[in-house]
Amino acid sequence: MGNLYTSFAQFEKAYENEVKKIKSKEKSALIFYFKKGGLVKTKYTPQLRVTYPSKQKVKEELANLSARRAETMIKLKEWGKIKYDADNYLKKTKRKRFFDSLYWKHKMKSFTDKDYREEIKKLKIPMDLMADPKLKKILHAFMTNQTYRDNIIDTVENSVVYRDKGFGEQILQAIEIKQGIAERKITLFSEVLQGIDNLILGYKVVNRWVSVNKD
Repeated sequence: MGNLYTSFAQFEKAYENEVKKIKSKEKSALIFYFKKGGLVKTKYTPQLRVTYPSKQKVKEELANLSARRAETMIKLKEWGKIKYDADNYLKKTKRKRFFDSLYWKHKMKSFTDKDYREEIKKLKIPMDLMADPKLKKILHAFMTNQTYRDNIIDTVENSVVYRDKGFGEQILQAIEIKQGIAERKITLFSEVLQGIDNLILGYKVVNRWVSVNKD
């Protein structure tokens, strides 16, 4: 039998002198340990002698937390890349157009074909983003297929979605959505990582007393 502590307040009251010896960061981790359901059982002695969790239990929990930490780091890296790609998509796409033959064909056709020059304006396509796969597909069909050109102009002129903002706005909105999702995921997994690190430190603090105070 022994004393069972289910909260940091109880534990600190019983072992105030021992708690004073640990660092501020360790104390915060120990508070988090109890907050997340951690328990500490001690012997009926004035000196702090932890009997639960056992050294084996702490070892198992640290192994599990280490695996979770590795998985969380992978998720953080993945979403970090998604956000980086979204943040840099516009710059990358704007540069790519200069190396795309379709862009220069469009420039030449705009210069030599008055009808094309006037009709392409109706689509409100931002040509600095024409290397975007969706816009590139639209532009290619617009240049080479008169039926497609007539149909898409009719769509734009009669569509609430495209009439005012054109196709470029859809691309920008998609990028903003992806950025927002990535930011939320990064925040989420950063908080998960912080929690795991706190638990790891909390278990290590408890383990210190288990290791020193053997039965």
